[in-house]
Amino acid sequence: MKEAFCILLLSVGLFVKAHAQRFQPGTFTLTDGTTGKGMLSYKEAGAWGPAKLIVKSESGSIKYEPDRVQEFQLAGHAYVREDNFPFKAVFDRRRPDPVFLEVVEKGPVELYAYHYTFQAGNYVSYVVLPVLRRQGTSAYVVLNVEKAPSLPKETRDPESVAALFEQDPELQYRCRSGNVTPENIVNYVHSYNAGLKLPGGMKATQ
Repeated sequence: MKEAFCILLLSVGLFVKAHAQRFQPGTFTLTDGTTGKGMLSYKEAGAWGPAKLIVKSESGSIKYEPDRVQEFQLAGHAYVREDNFPFKAVFDRRRPDPVFLEVVEKGPVELYAYHYTFQAGNYVSYVVLPVLRRQGTSAYVVLNVEKAPSLPKETRDPESVAALFEQDPELQYRCRSGNVTPENIVNYVHSYNAGLKLPGGMKATQ
């Protein structure tokens, strides 16, 4: 099968092709409290079947379905379970399984990466979508990414993203005007969480 790659990078050089799909050293915790380590690979749901976490160790290879996994870390990247994620892509919607979001930035505004696959004919796209929420809440919003396939249009409301940055009017303006992108969102969120405000350049010139 030919693969066409559609990688929505969170920032230049931060992500390569679905690194969770390659076997990398990692650790995991199951819902019953069992912990383990080995060479891990997380396969997103696709036409080939449901998602699964594969663990290779000296004793062999074990496959875990998502509902058995609480969290895992792979090659220095942490993935957390979300049972009620509202923006599931097409293959994730086929089963009531949880999804796993990669933790990118923690603080007053939390930034995650939602990894999923999308298939059109014989071509498979691997998508990395920026997802945000306010700390201490359960309401996620999706960055205004027009090229993200298989997500409903109502997930692309720039106002819902701008509302997260209430302490920085300039950053809110950039969200509304489409100047916050997958390439710069990490730096914007990191600076905001550090208490740094943007100068009012773009807003002041309008």
